[in-house]
Amino acid sequence: MSDSPHTSAPTPRPRRVLPRALFVTACLLTLLAIFYAEENWRGRRTWNNCRKQLEAKGVNLNWAARIPSPVPDEENIFKAPGIADWFIKSEPKTKGTTKLVAVVAQDLSSNELSRKYSGVGECIGRQNSNAVAEVTIVGLNTETLTASADIIITNSQSLRVGPAQTDKLRHVVYDSLSPAAAASNAPSLKGAQDYTLQARPSDLPVATVRITVCTDKVLSPKEIADLFPGGGGLRVEPKGPNQFDVFLRNPKVCWAADYLACTDALAPEFDQMRSALKRPYARREGDYEHTWAVPIQNFITIRMVAQVLSQRAQCDLLLGKPEAAVRELTLLHDLSRLLDSKPMTLVGAMINVAVCGLYTSIIGDGLRLHAWREPQLVVLQKQLEEIQLLPQLVEAMDTERVSACHLFETTRVADLETIFVFGRDKPSFWAKIQEPTFWALRCMPRGWFFQNMAALARREQAFLETIDPTKNTIKAHVADEIGGEAIAWVTHPSPYTVLARVAMPNFLKATQTVAQKQTIANQALLACALERYHLARNEYPERLAAVSPEFVARVPTDVITGESMWYRRVDPQHFLLYSVGWNQTDDDGKAGKSLTEGDWVWEAQR
Repeated sequence: MSDSPHTSAPTPRPRRVLPRALFVTACLLTLLAIFYAEENWRGRRTWNNCRKQLEAKGVNLNWAARIPSPVPDEENIFKAPGIADWFIKSEPKTKGTTKLVAVVAQDLSSNELSRKYSGVGECIGRQNSNAVAEVTIVGLNTETLTASADIIITNSQSLRVGPAQTDKLRHVVYDSLSPAAAASNAPSLKGAQDYTLQARPSDLPVATVRITVCTDKVLSPKEIADLFPGGGGLRVEPKGPNQFDVFLRNPKVCWAADYLACTDALAPEFDQMRSALKRPYARREGDYEHTWAVPIQNFITIRMVAQVLSQRAQCDLLLGKPEAAVRELTLLHDLSRLLDSKPMTLVGAMINVAVCGLYTSIIGDGLRLHAWREPQLVVLQKQLEEIQLLPQLVEAMDTERVSACHLFETTRVADLETIFVFGRDKPSFWAKIQEPTFWALRCMPRGWFFQNMAALARREQAFLETIDPTKNTIKAHVADEIGGEAIAWVTHPSPYTVLARVAMPNFLKATQTVAQKQTIANQALLACALERYHLARNEYPERLAAVSPEFVARVPTDVITGESMWYRRVDPQHFLLYSVGWNQTDDDGKAGKSLTEGDWVWEAQR
């Protein structure tokens, strides 16, 4: 029987594409859920084990333990008039996560103190001792006596100065950077703000260059300044008909008396600081519950005050006023209390290290000038004995660790993006999706945050164990090994360390810097004791131990070795004092070119 032409086609099978797709999707989501659940469990277990191990060593990872207790306002330094306005960084005025952003960028806005300080440079520029030239304008047809001028510029309306004249004018500016006091062998000191401070003899005349400009053009002060190469650093003021005085606008060389006179305007504020620093506590008011909202010091203002005080002390030393110099140094020393307030941050600790470096360098200046006497040396020794930078570093490193772990555990992902990715910017959606760290923060399992916390806590614990704050020593070789491991750790990315690497500062560099500055502070203490010995006996001792206990209660040891520093009496009037330095090698008192090379030598010697 033949097939019928009307035989129907086979019935198609039911479509199964959508069910299969749904099944595959469900499987993938299930696997993803399992992955996230396992990573979260694994991460939390790692963190809990890390916490137990550290707690067994006596480490407290609770952020609440770092929050300072409230203190009465009348006992709080930051509640004294003006102190909070000057030394606490102001918060941004916008909304949302702006407090969080404040941690990322230091507030550069000025306050009353910094605005008042801004007039110091202008004041110095107005001092007559900074006059560099006297310019007289005459007509082209005027007969000019060559003997009456050091430089004569004859030109037309264009005032194009020839090469020979340009070279002379250049010397007018550059020679003014080394005042006439240098020729009279007057002592000078290099200041913290690049000033060269000099004691000007009372009978030394002010040297200025007489310049005559022959032109029919009426010149403005700016046009006169433009005649000089680098004229932007000059200030021109009318002196009389067709006569002008040319001054350095921001001179880098200054007479000591001029600098003191200009900074005397800050004396009322300095007295307010002295009064405030007599209070027993320093607690910054603010939100301590969130690590990113903790109020921080205005480090820019602290640095500015420290630099001015150090330079005022140098000026007092140059003028033979050691009592006044000690008064300025005492305030400089006491500024550390503003930085030592809880919780101690690594930035605050390192700013304190810099302030300490300024303080000890001025003590060295006084020793080189033979300016200190017994009463000042006794005061300075007591202050130097209070400088303990290693315990502060340990506290700061510990606070950084606990703060970062608390941040990862409690902060919203959007806020973490502000810290680690975008900062103050408000990027578009397209900009966000092009940033890998954005996806990492958005997609990473919560367990990875715990893995990063554990990695960070262990890495920082290794650094902390290289420091013994009770013995005031540092294991330099061990720190180098851990630092090398940290570099390898940073260069090999892992989801378990991606945030930890960003949050961990350069602890090795901080440790090396603190070790050197503490060594210098110890050497300054010994140098003061040696100077007192010399004042009493007109010679330095044969052995370092001879200064104790008459001139110092305890001879400080080398931060690197834990043993006595190297001391050698070169002759009755000279000595050599040094530490073996970070390389732990005795280089016979020869300083290196870097922080880790050579010996750490006390430079302020006779």
